[in-house]
Amino acid sequence: MKTEVGYCQMPDGTAFMANHLKMPNVTAEMLHWWFAWHGLESMRYVIWNKDDHYDVVVKNGTEAQLKDQSIPMAERIYGVSHTVTEDTGFGPEKIDINFKNPVDLGYDPQLLAQSGSDIVAAANGETALMLHVVRPVDGGIELRSRFWLGWNVDLQTHEPVRVIPDDAKIDGEVAKRLGLHNIKEMTNLAQILPSLYAENKDKF
Repeated sequence: MKTEVGYCQMPDGTAFMANHLKMPNVTAEMLHWWFAWHGLESMRYVIWNKDDHYDVVVKNGTEAQLKDQSIPMAERIYGVSHTVTEDTGFGPEKIDINFKNPVDLGYDPQLLAQSGSDIVAAANGETALMLHVVRPVDGGIELRSRFWLGWNVDLQTHEPVRVIPDDAKIDGEVAKRLGLHNIKEMTNLAQILPSLYAENKDKF
């Protein structure tokens, strides 16, 4: 069964969340820029979702990489880690997000090219695997966000790895609230990104 928007708790105790959103007047290029740009100042993270985003810190001294014009915009976040402070439904908390080259997470670049899709962000989080993928549509793009809660991908084997204890369970309410948070932040981003990009695309 194909799930575009929704959430569930899986039989093994992990959980899953999916979102699908059309973003008029937005391009994949804009989103690649956004993911490289927004982590460099906390205020940039706050305007993404002023109610639920509080702070972002780029870890591992990779600020220079995000500004390096010799690196293609789509690749600047590869290997960069953010520690964000945000509220995904249970109060503010710090979350580590480790952005990766999608190929290192097992995605096939040839299949992606054939599909006409573009992965703008793929990451292993502390307790979740995150994916944001876009595809052009008339007048803009459509964004598909997916979160596999309780899982990461092993960078050596490209196999999924459970990152919560075997006897642990992630309540479906966690996935539900994350989904609502994702809808809110991405809907707002769709509204502000075209003008933000036009005004700041050359300002890092």
